[in-house]
Amino acid sequence: MAYTPILDAVLSTWSTARFATFANVMDRASESDKGRAPHVAFETVWVSDGHPFDHLGAAEVLAAERRSVGDVEILKLADDEGPWQVVALPTVHDGVFHLASGVPTTHARWKKVVRWVASARDVSRCFLDHRDFRAFGHQLQQFGEVEVVTATGRSTRDQSSLFRGFPPVTGSLRPRPEEVVEEFERNSAYVRSWVLRVGDELNFHLRRVAGATFYSGRYRLFEDQVLAPLAEAAAARRALLTGRQRRRSVPVVPLSVVLAEDVFNSREDTGLLVDLAQGMTDMSMAVFHRNPYLHFVLTDEGDGSNFDVMVTVPDVVNVYPGFRASPASLARVTGRIAEAFGAIRIEQAEPRPKVSLTDLVEA
Repeated sequence: MAYTPILDAVLSTWSTARFATFANVMDRASESDKGRAPHVAFETVWVSDGHPFDHLGAAEVLAAERRSVGDVEILKLADDEGPWQVVALPTVHDGVFHLASGVPTTHARWKKVVRWVASARDVSRCFLDHRDFRAFGHQLQQFGEVEVVTATGRSTRDQSSLFRGFPPVTGSLRPRPEEVVEEFERNSAYVRSWVLRVGDELNFHLRRVAGATFYSGRYRLFEDQVLAPLAEAAAARRALLTGRQRRRSVPVVPLSVVLAEDVFNSREDTGLLVDLAQGMTDMSMAVFHRNPYLHFVLTDEGDGSNFDVMVTVPDVVNVYPGFRASPASLARVTGRIAEAFGAIRIEQAEPRPKVSLTDLVEA
């Protein structure tokens, strides 16, 4: 997809033109291109404190200038190809933002933004599960027939990539979102992204690592029905991972990374998790036990967070926070595991009942 600087040109005038919202920016950009709305890529992130731009290290650019327009922040960047911009749009949820740019996700510039987010210690991403993907399809039905144009995924068996394309056929619709999710699940795979078309109202790309690209249609519908749910998902993840550090005299409740099927059935299988953990940047690792269950400790060299990671059943990885467990560090650990092994959800584990002396005697 080619990059056109239409959105960047309008963003450059935001301070003087006094647009009320980003939707008004989109309106002006559309007017400037004969009614064609620009494609816009979004990445939904959350922070525990401050602003995402406080933590992003804008590397690989010649210049970076940050400015504010009300509660919106704009990062004007320059590289060998010229200027471009990234916008941070606050949401109704504390600490949750949409990073937006008119640069396509396939462009080297957007890939830089992704690297900045991935390496920023205090900027976190969240992933969508199949429940979220189904919800998008169901909710959008009220605005028109919802069709899957393309879908990508990954096999939970061998980690191979999958692609499904559905060209239009006269007189019939493409598959519905529910049908595609069911197909992937039958093949032991999970959806990583898809392009949805909602009648003549909306066309967009949704990514499992929470983000979306607006292609065409009604932008305000996209805001309400795509960006708002992404912000809710990020806010829920932020709440789940905040305040999880261990406390004395309080039972430790782990976070469970629940997988779609039995993955860890042997020492070789759990070895894949060990390899993943060893490859995590700025993390040190100590393995306590390998067989029949897996238990290792991760320590974040950057902020001192530490976690016990255990596998005692084939389809769940339990992460026990230590006495220091920052939300950002916990997000990195659980997110990497979830993405690598096709988690269907991350949740607080059910508390185990206390074992009495009678139970031990009678066992």
